[in-house]
Amino acid sequence: MTAIVILGFLAVFGLIFLLISEKVPNWVKGTVLLLTGIGVNILVLPVSLFIGVMATDAPGSGVREFIIGILVIQALPILFLIGCIVFFIAMLRKPKGKGKSLQ
Repeated sequence: MTAIVILGFLAVFGLIFLLISEKVPNWVKGTVLLLTGIGVNILVLPVSLFIGVMATDAPGSGVREFIIGILVIQALPILFLIGCIVFFIAMLRKPKGKGKSLQ
Protein backbone atom coordinates (compact mmCIF):
# COMPACT_ATOMS: atom_id res chain seq x y z
CA MET A 1 0.00 0.00 0.00
CA THR A 2 2.82 2.39 0.85
CA ALA A 3 4.56 1.67 -2.45
CA ILE A 4 1.38 2.51 -4.36
CA VAL A 5 1.06 5.84 -2.56
CA ILE A 6 4.72 6.67 -3.18
CA LEU A 7 4.36 5.82 -6.89
CA GLY A 8 1.22 7.95 -7.03
CA PHE A 9 3.03 10.93 -5.53
CA LEU A 10 5.93 10.45 -7.95
CA ALA A 11 3.50 10.37 -10.88
CA VAL A 12 1.71 13.51 -9.71
CA PHE A 13 4.96 15.42 -9.18
CA GLY A 14 6.26 14.20 -12.56
CA LEU A 15 3.13 15.56 -14.21
CA ILE A 16 3.55 18.86 -12.38
CA PHE A 17 7.15 19.02 -13.62
CA LEU A 18 5.85 18.69 -17.20
CA LEU A 19 3.57 21.68 -16.55
CA ILE A 20 6.57 23.84 -15.66
CA SER A 21 8.53 22.89 -18.79
CA GLU A 22 8.47 25.54 -21.52
CA LYS A 23 9.01 23.26 -24.53
CA VAL A 24 5.75 21.38 -24.08
CA PRO A 25 2.76 22.51 -26.23
CA ASN A 26 -0.24 24.06 -24.47
CA TRP A 27 -2.64 21.20 -25.19
CA VAL A 28 -0.19 18.79 -23.58
CA LYS A 29 -0.03 21.04 -20.51
CA GLY A 30 -3.83 20.96 -20.31
CA THR A 31 -3.81 17.17 -20.58
CA VAL A 32 -1.10 16.89 -17.94
CA LEU A 33 -3.07 19.11 -15.57
CA LEU A 34 -6.20 17.03 -16.16
CA LEU A 35 -4.29 13.83 -15.43
CA THR A 36 -2.86 15.43 -12.28
CA GLY A 37 -6.37 16.23 -11.07
CA ILE A 38 -7.49 12.67 -11.74
CA GLY A 39 -4.38 11.34 -9.97
CA VAL A 40 -5.04 13.43 -6.87
CA ASN A 41 -8.61 12.13 -6.75
CA ILE A 42 -7.39 8.54 -7.08
CA LEU A 43 -4.88 9.07 -4.25
CA VAL A 44 -7.53 10.52 -1.92
CA LEU A 45 -10.26 7.99 -2.77
CA PRO A 46 -9.16 5.19 -0.35
CA VAL A 47 -9.04 7.64 2.56
CA SER A 48 -12.44 9.08 1.71
CA LEU A 49 -13.97 5.60 1.43
CA PHE A 50 -12.48 4.72 4.82
CA ILE A 51 -13.98 7.84 6.41
CA GLY A 52 -17.31 7.09 4.72
CA VAL A 53 -17.33 3.56 6.13
CA MET A 54 -16.44 4.87 9.59
CA ALA A 55 -19.33 7.34 9.36
CA THR A 56 -21.79 4.45 8.93
CA ASP A 57 -20.55 2.61 12.02
CA ALA A 58 -23.36 3.88 14.24
CA PRO A 59 -26.57 1.79 14.22
CA GLY A 60 -28.81 4.64 13.05
CA SER A 61 -26.65 5.80 10.14
CA GLY A 62 -27.15 4.94 6.51
CA VAL A 63 -26.27 5.90 2.98
CA ARG A 64 -26.60 9.63 3.65
CA GLU A 65 -23.86 9.56 6.29
CA PHE A 66 -21.67 7.46 3.99
CA ILE A 67 -21.96 10.01 1.19
CA ILE A 68 -21.36 12.92 3.57
CA GLY A 69 -18.27 11.16 4.94
CA ILE A 70 -16.88 10.70 1.44
CA LEU A 71 -17.65 14.25 0.34
CA VAL A 72 -16.02 15.77 3.44
CA ILE A 73 -12.69 14.28 2.38
CA GLN A 74 -13.18 14.53 -1.41
CA ALA A 75 -14.39 18.17 -1.44
CA LEU A 76 -11.05 19.83 -2.25
CA PRO A 77 -9.86 17.19 -4.76
CA ILE A 78 -13.21 17.38 -6.58
CA LEU A 79 -12.96 21.18 -6.76
CA PHE A 80 -9.38 20.80 -8.01
CA LEU A 81 -10.55 18.35 -10.68
CA ILE A 82 -13.32 20.71 -11.79
CA GLY A 83 -10.74 23.50 -12.07
CA CYS A 84 -8.48 21.20 -14.10
CA ILE A 85 -11.33 20.36 -16.46
CA VAL A 86 -12.12 24.06 -16.94
CA PHE A 87 -8.44 24.83 -17.58
CA PHE A 88 -8.19 21.91 -20.02
CA ILE A 89 -11.17 23.17 -22.01
CA ALA A 90 -9.71 26.69 -21.98
CA MET A 91 -6.38 25.38 -23.29
CA LEU A 92 -8.15 23.52 -26.11
CA ARG A 93 -10.10 26.63 -27.13
CA LYS A 94 -7.12 28.98 -26.88
CA PRO A 95 -6.21 30.40 -30.30
CA LYS A 96 -2.87 29.23 -31.58
CA GLY A 97 -0.18 31.88 -31.56
CA LYS A 98 2.42 32.43 -34.24
CA GLY A 99 5.19 31.30 -31.94
CA LYS A 100 8.31 33.04 -30.76
CA SER A 101 10.48 34.87 -33.22
CA LEU A 102 14.19 34.20 -33.37
CA GLN A 103 15.16 37.89 -33.43
